[in-house]
Amino acid sequence: MNTKPTLVVVGNSMVGQYFLSQLAESPLKETHQIVTFCEEIRPAYDRVHLSEFVEVLEDGTVEMIELS
Repeated sequence: MNTKPTLVVVGNSMVGQYFLSQLAESPLKETHQIVTFCEEIRPAYDRVHLSEFVEVLEDGTVEMIELS
């Protein structure tokens, strides 16, 4: 039986990912059971700069079909 308090992180946003990385380096990992879950199947990504990334791709190289 686990007697440690449980710390639950819901979601895998940039903030959640950063928080978990800080927890992994902190003493709390020894005193708490850390549980995380999210709906996304991919690791967290930089949503703040996503539009800058997509702007580079707007030259038509990512379309799967040709628009008429």
